[in-house]
Amino acid sequence: MKKVIMTALGSLLLLSQTAHASEGMTLGKQDRIVFSQAYNLDKYTYFGWDVQAGQDTRYYVQYEIVKNGKVVKTGYLRKGETANGMEPKGPGEYLLVLKCQNGYSQGCSATGNVVLAME
Repeated sequence: MKKVIMTALGSLLLLSQTAHASEGMTLGKQDRIVFSQAYNLDKYTYFGWDVQAGQDTRYYVQYEIVKNGKVVKTGYLRKGETANGMEPKGPGEYLLVLKCQNGYSQGCSATGNVVLAME
């Protein structure tokens, strides 16, 4: 009986060591810039992200990963392209930014997702 309880407790502890959350966002044809909410992360949390330019976008979509007010990664996507990544874990305030530099009144579209993973 004691062995069964210890095994069950060990399994529960393994499950409790990982967790995740996610947020979705959309850059529409009338938007020039869209921000995710800011995430204040501790030293055990990873900031993951995914961006996809829409099939109907007419202009490049720019994405930025911001940590503590500084851009740490940026890139441009054309129609249908995707980009994703996970920043090294570490404390700080993170957010994902989607931008339409040209033609924002008539032609950018993209979706972005933020995924947080904790140890």
